[in-house]
Amino acid sequence: MAELVDRGRLRFAVFGPLRAWRDASELDLGPRQQRLALTLLLLRTGALVEVGELKQVIWDHKPPPTADNMVHRYMGSLRRLLEPGLTARANGRFLARETGGYRLALDGTAELDLLVFRARIKTARQLAEADRNSEALNLYLAGLSLWQGRCAAGMGAAAEDHPVFVAIDRECVEATREAARVALRCGRGAQLLPMLREAALRHPLDEALQAELLLALTADGKQAESIRLFGEVRRRLAEDLGVDPGPELRAAYESILLQDGVAMAPSASQVRVPPAQLPSDLRFFTGRGRVLREAVSLIRSEQPALPIVAFDGMPGVGKSTLAVHLAHQVVGDFPDGQLYADLHGFDERGCGAEPAEVLEGFLGALGVSPGAIPPSLDARATLFRSIVAGRRILLLLDNARDAEQVRPLLPGTAGNAVVVTSRRRLTGLAATHGAHLARLDVPPMEDARTAFMKRVGRQRASAEPAALDEIIEYCGRLPAALAVVAARAAAHVGRPLPGAHVGQPLSDLAAELRGTRRLDAMGDTHLDRDVRSVFSWSYRHLSEEAARAFRLLPLHPGPSITIDAAASLVGVPLSAARSHLTELAQTGLVDWDLLTGYRLHDLTRAYALELSADHESSVDQDTARQRLLQHYLHTAHGAVRLLRPCYEPFPAPQPMAGVTPQRLPDETAVLLWSAHERHALRAAVSDAAERGESTTAWQLALLMKDLFLRQGWGREAASLFDTVLDSARRAGDVIGMAQSHRGLGFLCHLLGDEKTAAQHLRLAVEVLAPYGESQGCSLATLSRGYIACLEGDHDGALKALCEALASFRAVGERPLEAIALASIAEVRLAVGGQPGRTARDVQRAG
Repeated sequence: MAELVDRGRLRFAVFGPLRAWRDASELDLGPRQQRLALTLLLLRTGALVEVGELKQVIWDHKPPPTADNMVHRYMGSLRRLLEPGLTARANGRFLARETGGYRLALDGTAELDLLVFRARIKTARQLAEADRNSEALNLYLAGLSLWQGRCAAGMGAAAEDHPVFVAIDRECVEATREAARVALRCGRGAQLLPMLREAALRHPLDEALQAELLLALTADGKQAESIRLFGEVRRRLAEDLGVDPGPELRAAYESILLQDGVAMAPSASQVRVPPAQLPSDLRFFTGRGRVLREAVSLIRSEQPALPIVAFDGMPGVGKSTLAVHLAHQVVGDFPDGQLYADLHGFDERGCGAEPAEVLEGFLGALGVSPGAIPPSLDARATLFRSIVAGRRILLLLDNARDAEQVRPLLPGTAGNAVVVTSRRRLTGLAATHGAHLARLDVPPMEDARTAFMKRVGRQRASAEPAALDEIIEYCGRLPAALAVVAARAAAHVGRPLPGAHVGQPLSDLAAELRGTRRLDAMGDTHLDRDVRSVFSWSYRHLSEEAARAFRLLPLHPGPSITIDAAASLVGVPLSAARSHLTELAQTGLVDWDLLTGYRLHDLTRAYALELSADHESSVDQDTARQRLLQHYLHTAHGAVRLLRPCYEPFPAPQPMAGVTPQRLPDETAVLLWSAHERHALRAAVSDAAERGESTTAWQLALLMKDLFLRQGWGREAASLFDTVLDSARRAGDVIGMAQSHRGLGFLCHLLGDEKTAAQHLRLAVEVLAPYGESQGCSLATLSRGYIACLEGDHDGALKALCEALASFRAVGERPLEAIALASIAEVRLAVGGQPGRTARDVQRAG
């Protein structure tokens, strides 16, 4: 209705969803039944519409008992809607009640798109009969432009398929066929092609309409497409109706083959030049041998389905470079052309390329004239699949946002092939189209060396192998970072420093990298895409909550993090942490592994630390670290209690808000957790010690002693107590010092250094005694008694054990009292000539 002039009167539109306006304001036409009634009245403008027919349309032959009264109410509502202020039961200027029904009459103050359409088509027919074809076509196009969709659209399938409304759609189809014939006569077939395509898509079994489309395509120089379309229509007729094409469709097809009776309009699409849109291959390409071989094999395999290879991975890992190299490896297998599109799924624009725009470019490259490209995405995708069917074309779709962006761009037949890259794992594409998914990680050290050498020169790189390896490790073996730093190194060649024979030595470059912020070394004012900006394109796609999680993740000291630990670090429930980490993995900023959990690359960790410094206050960062330490402390406390139910080295403090300890159901889960978190636990103890949180440090170390001994990591546990002891001394933490001495004493004993063990246990008692810390002293004394027994000092052992027993009895520690009694019995047996060292000693002595 955009062409209808607004003269301050009522306007109605029945093409597409029913709509009405008074002046510039759109009217609310009420419920569905009322809108159906108004649609029928508008289609029968000026004619009497019986109540029975209204009921039939509104309720699809199943009217309720009160249908008559409801129809009268709808009519009353419509009268007052069209003429506000009209009194009840009064006939209005537009809608009047007559015997048996109602009549809608539109005078000069109202306008209906259907009447405008019919007037234009009627005049167009008259002009065509007078052989004024160009003027006639203009009016046909003006009339058809009013069509906005099926009549009664949005009112349900039963309404849309009602014969009354279908008849209006057929009027448009008939007008489209007439316009096509007129367009061919005046050599303007390309102008009508979009409308013809849309109509043909809506009516795939209308042979007369399909015949007009075949002729129009041929007139625009698209004989090949026209021939393929005939094959599709013939197959559709056979499958859906079990019939062959009729005379009109066969005649159109024969005229295409014979070029008989078709006004051939010259078109650029007649020049058949296969598209060759691939970017140039990288001469420095190195490695990826296994992934490349698998992809080439898949693309060249004889299979009935379309081969799709989808590379995913973190930003800068080399997905696009590999995809381009792969495409050039197989380019000879696709003589009909290669199409390329950067889908901008993760770049500075942040919105991604629209599939409809990409298809417009593909269709143009395949010879479709601009005027013949249909407007809708579905129509363009259908045309694209039709054109490439039977051909051998390779598509490279780079930087895809998700599977939904890719699906409309896919050919429908084998023989073609598709290569996709994305930072996301395109599992949806694998599920619906059988895509082969290949995740890229950073290359191995040898491949990284070779790639760097190719850029800076093998002789120069080989002269300084240590500096070369340092540069590569500094770049985290990330191809994008290596490329930037290698470009900087290569730029110095030919501009020697004073006293040098070649460009800047790699050792100087390595020293320069050590002296800068990590990502600053991978940026350059002359680069369009440095490493920091590549990461930022993914970061900008994150939700606010996931972005905060990303900024806090580098505060975790270990190489990888579990969902439970992340929940405590960020201070959110488990479900939210799982959602945030999934989102981060989908954008490529973190990697996920079934065994190790979520992991930050060294450079994404550096980028996240920069963001954390800019956006997270020091208080927020300290609070997050504290939550993480408490997560490990409470999880380890629960794990030790599960392994040793009668033993509690210290009362567990109340966890702070936001801490989610991990629940470990059994001993196997405890062993798996301690193995997985081994490095993170060690780092957590060191972090607590460095930050002056000596209590948390010694408590966590004391728990880890029991967990690490189960895994055979006694020396690691001892090294932790060295760190904790130093921290406790600096903080003046007497309890921490004593507990560290006690833990070291027990571990030194297990490691065979009895002299040092006894020394640490004596120090534990000496440190605690002045402060009246009875249980700690008693435990140290108990351990000292065991060691004395093993050294053969039975008198000393009995003295220490009896002293510990008395202390335990005094405070009511019944489990520890039982252990002391059992230990005394062991010593007395040894004195009686049966000395022995049992496995229980090791468990009880700690």
